[in-house]
Amino acid sequence: MEMQIPNGFELKESKIANAGLGIFATKDIEADICIGLYKGVWLTVNDFDNMSDQEKEVGLIYGWEIRDYYGNKNREKGTRLKDNNIIGYIDGSCIDKSNFLRYINHPQIISDENIKASQFRDKIYYITKKSIKKGDELYVNYGDVYGDFLANP
Repeated sequence: MEMQIPNGFELKESKIANAGLGIFATKDIEADICIGLYKGVWLTVNDFDNMSDQEKEVGLIYGWEIRDYYGNKNREKGTRLKDNNIIGYIDGSCIDKSNFLRYINHPQIISDENIKASQFRDKIYYITKKSIKKGDELYVNYGDVYGDFLANP
């Protein structure tokens, strides 16, 4: 099954050496526009903890931690957690269960970030952080852990 790329975007070789594919704008996009919901498989904290180190590494590349916020409930037990605790993960590593957003790369220079990942409830949405010009590659900051991973493979 071929992954659907919405109008306004294209998938092609990233400008970042050895990064593989990336997502590029095929039209100008304004700041503060939601470009989509990051899709993937929901993993509980226990699911993630029971993964092999290799599976966790892939999960770090294509996944997002979902953190508790203001009394959100743990899906496993229905109990309230302290703010900002990890309650699960969205793993976009399986192409058939993810979407085009999995191909947006981490920028080499943080100031190049033009997409922000924003958690709402237990979902991650990608929102334009600044105006994006036609032909620009989209970049989202995956966080310090991923940045450290890139710096020390």
